[in-house]
Amino acid sequence: MKTTGKVLTKTVTTAGSVAGKTAVATVKTGGKVAGTALTTTGSVAKSVATSAVQTAMVTVKDAATGVAKQIPWTEGMKLYAASKTAEFSTYLKAFEIVSGAKTIRTDWKKIKAGAPEPVLKPGDIVTIRPAR
Repeated sequence: MKTTGKVLTKTVTTAGSVAGKTAVATVKTGGKVAGTALTTTGSVAKSVATSAVQTAMVTVKDAATGVAKQIPWTEGMKLYAASKTAEFSTYLKAFEIVSGAKTIRTDWKKIKAGAPEPVLKPGDIVTIRPAR
């Protein structure tokens, strides 16, 4: 782990219980820190310091402007919620959803007429287009 800046204390020791196991971490420095050594002892099931949490995302693109935004996917997310989260207007728009190898094309007229609003999956790409 590398860091730069001043350290207020030269030794920091923490102890706690992680997943039922005791973990002790000691950080030793000598004044200004160019490279900090981090030593841990004990059993740790998962280390937050070394593992990145991955968030499932949905990409929403506006075909008219070329702007694309990635937004966090949530269970049960539908088309309208994704477009609002991405802050895109969907008024009188058509949609193309690429979900794996499948492409779904719909628009608000179809949805208002009774077609089901698509439920999005992680990794889906939604392209918003002007309605025809």
